[in-house]
Amino acid sequence: MGSTRSLAALHQTVRADFEVSETYGYVERAPLTCPIAAFGGSEDTQVGEDEMRGWREMTTGCFRLVMLQGGHCFISENREALLGRWIDAVLRYMHIGKCVTSL
Repeated sequence: MGSTRSLAALHQTVRADFEVSETYGYVERAPLTCPIAAFGGSEDTQVGEDEMRGWREMTTGCFRLVMLQGGHCFISENREALLGRWIDAVLRYMHIGKCVTSL
């Protein structure tokens, strides 16, 4: 029974992801003022480092690009490193209150 619920929840999540993918349309707006930390996979053949740098245009605040080892699914391939770098970015900004470009 538990696996049936898990499968149903996963199905709903995947269906929602596809719906967003099929219906989302980017609308150009003024850049955000909050910091953005963008994370990518260094071996990703679908979204390269140059494309990841495009996130810089989405904020007038601090921008930080972190490339972690892994491909397009680097999040699951390198979860601990990602979480560590993300937590570090958040804590540095919260404590220092300014842009810190090195992680």
